[in-house]
Amino acid sequence: MRFTATRWIERNYKVVSALMVVFATVSCCIAFLLSDKDGVASFFISMLYALGLYIVGVFTSTMSERVASSLHKKAQVYINLKRINELLDSFEHHVTLTGTDTIKDEIETLYSNIIFFNSFTGHTNDTSIDDNPYIKNLGVIFDEDFLKTQKRFNEMSKSIVADVNGKLQDYIKANDVKTKVPYPHFDLKHISNPNLWCTEYVDGDYKDILKLIYDIYEQYEQNFEELRNLMIAINNSLGAYKIECKKSINQLEKVYGQKLKDFLEEEKLHFEDVEYIKRIIEDAENNLALKIDEIYNKINLL
Repeated sequence: MRFTATRWIERNYKVVSALMVVFATVSCCIAFLLSDKDGVASFFISMLYALGLYIVGVFTSTMSERVASSLHKKAQVYINLKRINELLDSFEHHVTLTGTDTIKDEIETLYSNIIFFNSFTGHTNDTSIDDNPYIKNLGVIFDEDFLKTQKRFNEMSKSIVADVNGKLQDYIKANDVKTKVPYPHFDLKHISNPNLWCTEYVDGDYKDILKLIYDIYEQYEQNFEELRNLMIAINNSLGAYKIECKKSINQLEKVYGQKLKDFLEEEKLHFEDVEYIKRIIEDAENNLALKIDEIYNKINLL
């Protein structure tokens, strides 16, 4: 993701204005010292200085108006970034993955993180986006490469699970293995702990079928190595997004300050007012319906 909540000039226009004033002042002082110091030279230097201050004033005023006029839009961006930050905070980040066992332990966790990320941002496996997701495309541009990396990770994880499932079902049928349920399913949570699958579904000794699972794992050593690289890339990206998101939130708070908080508080009060009015209308409709039922029952009694 690339965060675009604020532009550089938005954040630094006051500093730019101050530097322009300093530059104009120093330049005019140097020009005066190097001039003949007659009336004409002093007049032109003072005019240039006044013109420079005027330009600085126009620039500062224009930027202030732009910042003020975009408060409503930036408030929506701020809310969106807060949602992204909460989502990223909820993830368990494992940025140092070493060894095949560690990879297997974290596959289910990362898979769940990806599902949550795609659900809240409205992205599906084909990288399309829903019309009205919880986290919108406000102040952030989603990275297509990151989405494709997620998709590759999901495909590989499901491929391994599907292959293990198929071979287990074939083994169960060929060897008449007794199971606790008709169709035992090998899932992501079982990748890191095949014993769990065996104890859940195999009725009796499962030593041979457990060996079969580990033999299948050996066939997937290269796939697990690719999964490791994908997992590191995804986790590093999520960690970087979290840092950039908090940075963008802080920038918005710095630029808009108390105005942003006041605006959001007003929006919250307006929302509460609307909800209160809705409740009043609903109560009135319910009371009206009860009155109608009461009148209808009295008419029937007559």
